[in-house]
Amino acid sequence: RGGCAHPNFTCQQMFGIVDDQIARLNRLVRGVLNVSRLEAGQLTLRRERVDLVRLARKTVESVRTRTRIHQFNLIAAPSLPRVWGDADRLEEVLLNLLDNAIKYSPDGGPISIEMAAACGGDVQVAVSDAGLGVPAGEMERIFDKFHRVDASDDQTVYGHGLGLYISKKLIEAHGGKIWVESRAGLGTKFTVRLPAAR
Repeated sequence: RGGCAHPNFTCQQMFGIVDDQIARLNRLVRGVLNVSRLEAGQLTLRRERVDLVRLARKTVESVRTRTRIHQFNLIAAPSLPRVWGDADRLEEVLLNLLDNAIKYSPDGGPISIEMAAACGGDVQVAVSDAGLGVPAGEMERIFDKFHRVDASDDQTVYGHGLGLYISKKLIEAHGGKIWVESRAGLGTKFTVRLPAAR
């Protein structure tokens, strides 16, 4: 009816932008609430045997709709052990890592999720991109609360600086570890290691 006419956008595009902004605000509110619960020791994990491969497939499908310029590759070792954890919280970690990979590779490209058994009976998940990378001086602060990597004032990169902080706290609450490997301009790889279910 002409009510959403705009010289640069169609109605469908404008509704998509509004949806993206609402989703971003929801993630911010959820992130702040999770930080409060984590720091107060009030975040309860509902543990069960979690199939990480199935969880990763579900998570990839949910983020695939956010971008048309990235290609997602899920590589899982056969007969991967399940982990003992909270499926919702682990999905939140994967969403944070994939969202981070999308944001910091604004020109598109491949994003890989590799899953394999690790020594000691653990399960390892690596999320990597070929994007902007992390300057060496910021590696030690990347998991700090409210810290955002300087992306040379690239306006396509947004965020509130809570996703990686929350992810680290959630993985540690599961008895696991998370770390990052990166070089500026050559991409970033986040690796999560979780105890397998016995």
